[in-house]
Amino acid sequence: MKVDYLLVGYGLANICFAKYCIENNKSFIIYDDQKMTASNVAAGVVNPVVLKRFSPVWKAKERVDLLKKTYEEFKGLLGGKYFKDLPTYRILANDKEKEIWQRKRIENHILEEYLKRDIKPNDYQVLKADYGFGEMKGTGYVKITELLADFKNQYKEHFINEKLEYKDLDIENKTYRDINFDKIVFAEGAKVLNNPFFNFVPLEPNKGQMLKIRTEAELPNAIIKSKCFLMPIGGYEYYVGATYNVDFENEEATLEDRQKLQEQLESFFKGRYQIIDEKVGLRPTVPDRKPIIGEHTIHKGMYILNGLGTRGTFNGPAMAKELFEHIENGKEISADVDVKRFKQD
Repeated sequence: MKVDYLLVGYGLANICFAKYCIENNKSFIIYDDQKMTASNVAAGVVNPVVLKRFSPVWKAKERVDLLKKTYEEFKGLLGGKYFKDLPTYRILANDKEKEIWQRKRIENHILEEYLKRDIKPNDYQVLKADYGFGEMKGTGYVKITELLADFKNQYKEHFINEKLEYKDLDIENKTYRDINFDKIVFAEGAKVLNNPFFNFVPLEPNKGQMLKIRTEAELPNAIIKSKCFLMPIGGYEYYVGATYNVDFENEEATLEDRQKLQEQLESFFKGRYQIIDEKVGLRPTVPDRKPIIGEHTIHKGMYILNGLGTRGTFNGPAMAKELFEHIENGKEISADVDVKRFKQD
């Protein structure tokens, strides 16, 4: 078998890269070890503003525009609607935060586009928000699990559902077992730590635990953000998340993190609820908080697409596009995300 691209790993990054392959008539095979990734368990929240400091996310405007365009294109490709528009209500802790909200939106034209001027009063008895909400527009979430499942179902002939064994890669001849490829893209998330070709990247797994709850309490059709987020997903069900833990012993859900999430939730939500599920994923985070893309300096035709971190939903489409355009069109990769910023062995 001969393909243009061998794609290793199946999450948001590689599904976006595969979409560009389809649109440009490039053949590909995806190796999916079918183990849980950060994409599989992510809530998929899309938010262009750091709500702790009221500052725009890196390249916020262009990322949001491309993200919405990308998931609309997935709708045309697969038939499902994968992006859900939802406002975000940031609970304001005091009068000072109200003042900062108003001042920052005036001072920054990007924030002015996303942060509404009027503070929204709290009309919900089950929410503790004495100073009201700062309301954001342009936010929502991506139905990542549904997207991954639909793509795999439609393009199942492009998948090999097993772990790629690095020892069987012949880099010089660009073969893997009975597959000949022109280029190979590793988008393995935290699993890149075991990759002998890219184990020099300073990636740090960040464990995130998230709850799914059910409550019939009267709540707004919005993402509520305080010490954690509370996000409606339909049918009286909500996601609560997520923890950020770089010091962990295993990848399993823990009682400690569950209790931490419950404490955060109950600091602003006073309604009755039932935990119906919990999920855990390892986010691939980088010390400088920037993704990692580009070609290996020694092994030509070998690329990395990784380090999307806690904003994988936000950065995935843009990083896949930038890498694809670099490979196919020779477009230069931005220095702040280029893998060359790290010393390669």
